[in-house]
Order: sequence, then C-alpha cells, then structure tokens
Amino acid sequence: MKLEQQLFLRFLRAGLWNEKIEYRLRRNEFLQLVSDARKQAVRGLVGHAMLSSELLHPNIAEKVQNTLFSIARQNMKMDHIVAASVSRIREEGIEPVLLKGQGVASYYHEPFLRESGDIDLYVKVEDAARAFDSLLTLDGATGVAGADGQEDFSETEKHRHLSVNGIIIEVHRFSDVLPREYDSTYQGISDSGLGSNHVIKSFEGVEVRTPEPTFNAFYIFLHLWRHFVAVGVGFRQVCDWAVFLRANAGALDLDRLRSWLESLDLMRPWKVFGQVAVEFLGLPGDCMPFLDASELKRARKVVSFIMREGNFGHEREDRWSTTGNRFLDTAKVFFLSTFRYCRMFLMFGKVAFREYKSRIYYYICKD
Repeated sequence: MKLEQQLFLRFLRAGLWNEKIEYRLRRNEFLQLVSDARKQAVRGLVGHAMLSSELLHPNIAEKVQNTLFSIARQNMKMDHIVAASVSRIREEGIEPVLLKGQGVASYYHEPFLRESGDIDLYVKVEDAARAFDSLLTLDGATGVAGADGQEDFSETEKHRHLSVNGIIIEVHRFSDVLPREYDSTYQGISDSGLGSNHVIKSFEGVEVRTPEPTFNAFYIFLHLWRHFVAVGVGFRQVCDWAVFLRANAGALDLDRLRSWLESLDLMRPWKVFGQVAVEFLGLPGDCMPFLDASELKRARKVVSFIMREGNFGHEREDRWSTTGNRFLDTAKVFFLSTFRYCRMFLMFGKVAFREYKSRIYYYICKD
C-alpha cells in the first residue's frame, strides 16, 4: 500500500473513533488527504482528525473548519427533510422505516461529521403509491434532474424517487431486489427484519422508525456489497457499517444473521469486508461477527479497489468517458464492466457472477 494511502487510513481511523492524532502535515500531504477524503465521501471524519492535531497550520485549520460547517449544514437540512417527509407520510396513516443514511449517522460520535447522501424510506408495497404522492405535496418537491437536465420521477422495481429542495428521496416498496434465484429468500428476510422491533430515532422532535439491529447490520452490509460489486463503493459505506456494529455488537442475533448470510451465499463477502473494517478501519475484532483472518488477502484487494474507484465508482474513468456514439459507448461499458466482474469473480466466486447476470439482465430489459 502506498504511503499516502496509509496516511489517509490513519487519519480516517482517528476521525472515525474520535482519537487524537499528532502529525505535522506537509502541504502536498494535506492536498492528497483532502483529495482522497473527497473521493471516499469522508471529508468530515478526516477533517475532524486534522483539527485534533495541535500541529495543524492555522490557515489549513480554517479551511477544514469551513468544510465541516458545510457538511453540518447539509446534515441539518437532511434531518429537517426526514422529519417533514415522515410526518407527511404519516398523515396518510402509513408508517415508513428509514433505511441507512441519516438513521446510521446517529451512531457516529458526532453525527454531523458524516457526509450525507439521499433519503431512503421503506413502506409496504400496497402503501407505496400513496406515500409517494403525499411527498409530492411538500414544498420544494420536484422530479430528479437527469444527465440531460430533464426532471423526472423515475421508477424502478424497488423504488421511485423525487427531489425535495435538492435532496433526493427514494420511496421503497422493496428494501432491495436480488437476483431472481435468491430474491424470494431475501424478501422473507426483509419482511421479518422491517416488520417489527424497530429502533426509534428522533429528527427535530419527530420519532422515526429504523430497522431492528440484526437486520440493519445485515442490510447496511448488503447495500455496500452490492454497490461494490456493481460499480464500486467508498469508505463512507464501510464506516457506516463499522460504527453501527460497534454500537450494536451486543444486540445482534448471531444465529439469525448467520442463517441469512448462508442462505444468500454472502458469508465470504461478509468475512472479507469484516477484515477491511477491522484491519484497515480499526473496528475492534470482538465487534465483528464471524471474523476470519484467512480473508485478509482478499480484504487488501478490496481496499485497493475502494481507494482507486472512489465513492460509488465515481473515480472510474470507464464509467464516465463517452464517445457520443450510443452503440460504441454501450459496448465499451459492457466490455469494461465484464472485465471488472471477472476480477470480482476471482475474489468472490459465484456470488459475484450472479450479480453480473442480474445487472446484464437489468440493462437488457430496462428499455
């Protein structure tokens, strides 16, 4: 691992667990840290670690502080929209469950250090249309602008989205949709995990349901795993999983968790990412169920992918570069994605191949 990557992970660990770090950053190191933190969507955590050092130059400290203020303001906006959205849906007699995101932020030592994304609200299938329509009455509700600048309310098999004052909200009728040979098993897991024993979080005085701990640990992992295999994932998602596991280690039903992972052939990916969380992010080993030191070699490869590709693969040149010719661009993405999935297959076996088949099927059928 390169020295600058080691330095990045050192600052990320310090920010994640609120540990003080004493290191005099040179200008080039500071710029590289800022760049890596942006790519991984962890500027708040890395910035917090920088400010813990008494050796930080005052001019740099001011820039970092301004970044943290900006992240905090965005989080306050997110919390407000979560409260408003849940309250509006509740007026329809529907109880949504907040997935991931702001619900996980509360487990950080300082929630406003987490860089926010979008808002995911799960409701039952029969309630999804009414829940979505109710959100359209919120002030600032619009469609989501696509690459062509046109706003729409795109709908997929699992959710439909809109924007409220620039914040994307996804209304889920399914928490996720897995490849067909595993999906019925997953839906049973999802129904049991989201149907009861919710953990209540407060947003501006509004009580909001989040999933029960065992399903939440499983679901946060499933989300980061599927994104990693498909396009790439940043350290923000792995940090979410790590802080949640540390806060809830004693509340997990390990027998249920094991049965879910084994029934979906996800035990190896769990163990590999477990090594990432423990060896590279500093999660205590006793907080990681099913920790397996034999997966450290694969974990190193995963970290290499994460550092190179960035949050949701945004640093992958093949994902964004185009020729303007739809046929050539589609062919290029297909072959480059296939090459990437082959590398995933070599690391994870058939569980990666099934994701490849599912993604190809999706792109063939989506139009």
